[in-house]
Amino acid sequence: MENFKLTEDYCNNIIKVFSEEETMERFVLKNNRAYERFIIHNNSELKDKYKWLWEGVDNLIKRNLGDNYYLTIWIIVLKYIEGDYFKLHQDRYFNDDDRCLSGGVELSDKNDFEGADYVLKGNPLEFERGKLFTHRLNDVHEVTPTKKGTRWSLHFGINKLKTIL
Repeated sequence: MENFKLTEDYCNNIIKVFSEEETMERFVLKNNRAYERFIIHNNSELKDKYKWLWEGVDNLIKRNLGDNYYLTIWIIVLKYIEGDYFKLHQDRYFNDDDRCLSGGVELSDKNDFEGADYVLKGNPLEFERGKLFTHRLNDVHEVTPTKKGTRWSLHFGINKLKTIL
């Protein structure tokens, strides 16, 4: 399978749209996480408004994992500013959750921020703008505190079509 990435222009456009057009929700759980977010649910009017983003991420998933994988449930646009973080955790299932993997994409240029490393199972992920990364829902991961600048990323659920043999 090829290593297909979102282009620099596409990443910049996502950042521009959510910097100018939409109000990010400040989300803080004391001693656990602090960041800004914007959630696009699969069954909401926002999915139609951001069809270009939904289809872009779904295409990224299919081009990297195969046509039997797809974007499911939601896309969360995340913005980490100085002091923001997400402590060590595992993703969890919800009643309407049909994910088999968690996925993400770094949108910022690495020179736009310091800190805010994505650490998966104790190891910092190699930063590559626009590249799809995935992990199992029970893999422990975190975003270290942002020391300077702004880090933008996407987080989303991925599912796989089931085949009957």
